[in-house]
Amino acid sequence: MRSRVLTLVALIAVLGGIVSWRLGIFQPGVSADTKLGAAAPALPLKTLDGKDLKLDEYRRNKDGKPVPVIIAVWSYECPSGRSAMGRYAELAKAAEAKGAKFIGVCAYGESPDELAAYARKNGIAYTMAYDEGAKAAKALGAQVVTATFVIDADGKLVYKGGIGGGGEKWPEAALDEVLAGKPVSKAETKARG
Repeated sequence: MRSRVLTLVALIAVLGGIVSWRLGIFQPGVSADTKLGAAAPALPLKTLDGKDLKLDEYRRNKDGKPVPVIIAVWSYECPSGRSAMGRYAELAKAAEAKGAKFIGVCAYGESPDELAAYARKNGIAYTMAYDEGAKAAKALGAQVVTATFVIDADGKLVYKGGIGGGGEKWPEAALDEVLAGKPVSKAETKARG
């Protein structure tokens, strides 16, 4: 009987941690879930070398002109994050080819050193940032670790959801529509974590 009670307590603790991360309960004082069409929040991110990454500065090209940014919230410790790594590399290249920017945001709890080592080992070439306490993920409204967001050149959140599957490439479609000056036709999809 005692072993069953201990097992039940351990299970509740694990599930509580998962629910807390998914719902952002453990992040007091952080505004949740930026609405589509609203200005993107000032995300509290750090680059892998420990410098602050200010989204408003990052989303400018070398001429200082604002450009769209695709933000991928992921983790290499999460199975869905590991399986999305190739897709995110593809998405980063597509963004760059179209004059936009891409950033991978790790919000699952790996340390900056672990993240930097993983990036080196796996040849990740796109900009990566560390999201301590998942504050940026929460501010964007990420409900699962593998979530994708598109911010237009005006700094507004225009897409949130998944990376697509079965031939669908939702973030690229959103980026194409933004670059063409059109509203995003499929602004929200289900992110799968």
